[in-house]
Amino acid sequence: MSTKHKSAVPQQSTTEPEHLPDEKVHSNEGEKSVSGIYAKYDANEITLDDIFDTGDVVESTGLDLDMFKDEKLDKLQGVPFAVMGGTFRERIVDGKYSDFVTLICVIGSEKILLKRKIRYQGTEVWFPEQVFGINDGSTGVRRQVVAHLHSKGIIRAVPEGTPIVDAGKRGECTWDRRLGEWDFKTGEHTIKADKESGADLMEWEFTLDNAMVIPKGIRRSEYPGRYGKPAITRYFG
Repeated sequence: MSTKHKSAVPQQSTTEPEHLPDEKVHSNEGEKSVSGIYAKYDANEITLDDIFDTGDVVESTGLDLDMFKDEKLDKLQGVPFAVMGGTFRERIVDGKYSDFVTLICVIGSEKILLKRKIRYQGTEVWFPEQVFGINDGSTGVRRQVVAHLHSKGIIRAVPEGTPIVDAGKRGECTWDRRLGEWDFKTGEHTIKADKESGADLMEWEFTLDNAMVIPKGIRRSEYPGRYGKPAITRYFG
């Protein structure tokens, strides 16, 4: 293994610099190396299929999710999928605590799609049984997930006996209470320090024994937002 050393500070030269050619020098060492690799496999009659069949598989150290957002997420309107689990994460926005959820989802099989009269054409941005992720911190999907977890006894979003408020502006609804205010019945939570403020931020990971089935996919709601710009909230269909 070669070791990189720091270059010494160059001393000022008292002689004229060496003449450098005007034209660029082309190196074909890389081409030779690639040619040599292909020649080796050709000599042994090894095909690309053989390489993939017999090569050493390096597994990912994490879960690589195809994250669906914005227009791509809107393409799931009417497409059935299931939520298998996810992670809630606290954050600080404009000096205030809030949180968002990353959901791990899977699109229905071709059989399930056909039941919904959806025939996969191969040109969609999704495919049957695809695993994908959704990030949401809105009054739409996030609220629905919190309400579901509370109803199943996985979390208690408010103390027992507290009246439930199912709707309202942000902060008025029971399901807007943030992660750090819940009582957890299952799953694992960790505390991490915020890089900027140093504040303690909680993360909570959960897996559903019974998945949340979303038969109608994503529903998009558009309404007037601040400064005349349209605002968009997405819901489970």
